[in-house]
Amino acid sequence: LAAMLCEIEEAEDIGFDDDALGNVTGLEALRAFVRRYPAERVAAIIGVDAEKIRAQARAFAKAPRAAIHVSTGVNMGRQGALAYYLAQMLSLVTGNLDRAGGNIVAGRGLSPMMLPPEVSAPRSTPFGDYVPARGTPPGALLADMIRSPERPVRALISIAGNPALSIGGGEDLSDALESLDLLVCLDFYRNATGELADWVLPAADWFEREDLNYFVQGVQREPYLQWTDAVVEPLEERKTDAWIFSRFLQGLGMPSLLDLPGDDMISAVWNGRLGEHGHSIAALREAPGHLVRIPHPEPGHFLGDLRGESDFDCCPPMLHDMLDRAEPIFTSLVEEDGGTLKLITRRTNTMLNSGFQNVKALRDMQGAATNPLYMHPRDALERGLRDGQRVVVRNDQGEVQTELALDEKLREGVVAMTHGFGNAGTSGMPIAQSMPGVNVNVLSPVGPGSFDPLGGMSWLTGIQVEVDAA
Repeated sequence: LAAMLCEIEEAEDIGFDDDALGNVTGLEALRAFVRRYPAERVAAIIGVDAEKIRAQARAFAKAPRAAIHVSTGVNMGRQGALAYYLAQMLSLVTGNLDRAGGNIVAGRGLSPMMLPPEVSAPRSTPFGDYVPARGTPPGALLADMIRSPERPVRALISIAGNPALSIGGGEDLSDALESLDLLVCLDFYRNATGELADWVLPAADWFEREDLNYFVQGVQREPYLQWTDAVVEPLEERKTDAWIFSRFLQGLGMPSLLDLPGDDMISAVWNGRLGEHGHSIAALREAPGHLVRIPHPEPGHFLGDLRGESDFDCCPPMLHDMLDRAEPIFTSLVEEDGGTLKLITRRTNTMLNSGFQNVKALRDMQGAATNPLYMHPRDALERGLRDGQRVVVRNDQGEVQTELALDEKLREGVVAMTHGFGNAGTSGMPIAQSMPGVNVNVLSPVGPGSFDPLGGMSWLTGIQVEVDAA
């Protein structure tokens, strides 16, 4: 992405789109950064020929309309925030941001949830500096924060999550979770984290509660808001997350949704944000199909509102550390051994999260019984390895043993595994326990320096590993 921006900026017949940039400031800082990474410099590192980088940059810049999207595979990497930022800058400087056919901010029908500035203010801790994501510290620091000698975390509530398997740390993280004074899990299953919990509270599922779809408008061809009623009564004593948290608050002597007049909890949660756009839960309940269509936003509306009467800084000071962090990382990649293997996450349609581990219909599908290490045949040949062989995958963080599966679709030098496995001790999920697989996140870096300081994201893909016969 940096190389594409560099090529666009320096090409005499392209350049940044001055008409689209208007009162944008910070461009010199952006230019100075991308000039460090011309196509020739990055080609060997990213495995894409310099001419292909230039051709892609030219095609994007010269296209009448172009859009760019980056998601999980990039955001889970070592520099996820930088990659996402550069993607937005590519859209901005080519005039495709907030333009028909480019990247448009979707109409949502409700206002964003605004948090006090201090919630997302940068933090300095003994474990490193970071910017909280909506008030949340990096998961890679969870074990350190539990064991902190100054202000240790002593209680944790996990909502539809499974940190014992979904973030790095392995057995060390499990030991830290067990040392908590209180661990509560809200979930459908007693998962690997739930096995360590003091309490596992069964949550109502999507058929047992009324709901409002509020986060998928960006992928809807015709955006709409829809309220849905519960289809069936909750089994046994299952409760909604909102009810459970309200009872927590009441137990702590704090105000809660249960203290409001009436019992319309969903209206209490959403009407404020809906009302700013002329909607309400009551109106949705009465609407045909319980839905209202949301007008498509006018192109130019987002940037126009963002700029207002003042300049729009595309490279504010809070991003400068992120940009400075890139060069040492690039240098370390240049200095790596040529035979280095990089482990990426392999997403499969049977295992989008660890909860799917206990769904028999999914586990019975071909290839879903375990999580092998996928490797290109030539990489296997160089290491004297064969398809189906047991192998050890290791790095400085730990090691796992699994089967080898050859896959010609992988780039040479890249290996892949699916996350969410590692349920040998999860008795609350008997189907998952019968086909446990291994926890690939044992190999993920944790602790100080292991996460993206701006986004707080753990480093879960593009991890250096070694592979040998077991």
